[in-house]
Amino acid sequence: MDKLLVILSLLQKIGGRHLFQRMIKQVIILAGLTLTTAILISATLIGIVMAACRELMNYGVDFYTIILLFAALALLTIMILIRMIISRLHLLHRMPHTSEQSPFMAKVTAVIDAFTEGLMEDPKHDPMP
Repeated sequence: MDKLLVILSLLQKIGGRHLFQRMIKQVIILAGLTLTTAILISATLIGIVMAACRELMNYGVDFYTIILLFAALALLTIMILIRMIISRLHLLHRMPHTSEQSPFMAKVTAVIDAFTEGLMEDPKHDPMP
């Protein structure tokens, strides 16, 4: 948590207030999308599964076949949601690098990126003995 706070304070000081606000906005959007999607998909799936299970059993479909069918649909839905979340995370990760910067700010950002990568690096894999 301390590392995250250090990175956030560095971004706010060096990258400018506008970039920091855009990044926070993207984090909030990502969290909101994830939470809303989980709630809505859960509620919808519960209703659909109950109604469809009853109808399929009325038509004489075996119970285990119904379970297999809904498990496949649930996995497909989860894969689509994970892809959307990963897409948002990639957008968030690329944001500091895609902003328009002066040559001086690009050098400063490169130094800060190198510093934060070193800060986040696992000390067990330190190249220096």
